[in-house]
Amino acid sequence: MRTRSRRKGKKSGRAVKLAAILLALAAIVFVVLSVLLSKRPYAEIAVSEYFNKSFTGYNGKGSLEVTLDRELLQSRLDEAFEKYEGTLFKSGELSVRDYYRFIDTIEPVLPPESSLSNGEGVLVRYNYDRALAGELNIRITGTEEELSAFGLEEARRITVEELFSELEVSFTGQSPNVQLAIKNHSEDDFIRDIVFNPVEYREYYEQGDEVAIRAYFSEKECRNRKIVVEKPSEECVRIYRVEGVDEYVKAASELPSEVIKEAISAGKTAFVDANTYGVRVFIEAGLVPIYINKQATFSWLTPSPVKAYFKTVKEGAEGKNGNHYNDLDIIYSCDMTQADGVTTSVRAVVRFSDFVKRSDGSLVYDFSHPTIISASHIAGNITKVVVDSFENDYFIEEVPIN
Repeated sequence: MRTRSRRKGKKSGRAVKLAAILLALAAIVFVVLSVLLSKRPYAEIAVSEYFNKSFTGYNGKGSLEVTLDRELLQSRLDEAFEKYEGTLFKSGELSVRDYYRFIDTIEPVLPPESSLSNGEGVLVRYNYDRALAGELNIRITGTEEELSAFGLEEARRITVEELFSELEVSFTGQSPNVQLAIKNHSEDDFIRDIVFNPVEYREYYEQGDEVAIRAYFSEKECRNRKIVVEKPSEECVRIYRVEGVDEYVKAASELPSEVIKEAISAGKTAFVDANTYGVRVFIEAGLVPIYINKQATFSWLTPSPVKAYFKTVKEGAEGKNGNHYNDLDIIYSCDMTQADGVTTSVRAVVRFSDFVKRSDGSLVYDFSHPTIISASHIAGNITKVVVDSFENDYFIEEVPIN
């Protein structure tokens, strides 16, 4: 009996030890498997599958556009994060934001060409943050793919002549104060949106100037509208000449003798009120002005032309100090007298300004309101007013008066 009990006790002890060993082995296997499973990637992501691709432009000038389907990729990363959360042995502390951060590291690399034709192959590469991918325990594939261009339509071709066919370029004003006007009358969907402007902008032009007008458009806009223009924008230029406009007279030779005589005759009618200059003239002459009832008594006698000068403004002096584009100054000799019969000699100048020559050769001028601009007993003073003070701003010519 004792022998049997001993034997039964030994068997029971062995069973307990075996069970303990098996349990320990099972725990070890579980731990090993858990560690091995934690090393497996939480997700395998073929990045090329999360980008939409489309070809735009036209055949021969096509481009590849690649856009990320962020929502789809985010959903896949959500699955990876869930697997990370369910893993017993984690290599670090990660949040779903860490997985979303990976999205912004993916960058498609496209070929620089934008001249694709249907059937032409295109290689696209996708860069990404390898270190972050390893930290997130995700396996990345599909980093390269070969695509073939398709669906590109044939472009509509437009010549440079067609671009400018409905363009109206006009010039208004008097040279050298001519302004440019540009009107695009085209009804074509593409041409009517083109901006036409001078290559070099100027506020004013003058007769004979050549103005380069350019058609401004972008290659991108052409691709979007599936249009081929014969030449690039910088070569789509037309030259327009300023002609057929009125211009200010530039030389005394352009004033006929009949016009000079008309101006002299009109200028004589300016000698009406002598009181404006009388006191100064008499004092210059060393004479004493007299008054009747406190009123000056000066009057003009008969004026006679002495000299005439035609002045044309120099470039850059237009409008300076009220400068006109041209002036005709006529100097008269005209005695001045007063109530006691005392008389003195006077030089006076009448000025007419802004003579214009029309495109048909006729002249435009205004002699209707002649005015004396200066008068003096000293002839040299008038020379200063007419000639000396204008030499910096004007070209000055003496005009024959006979």
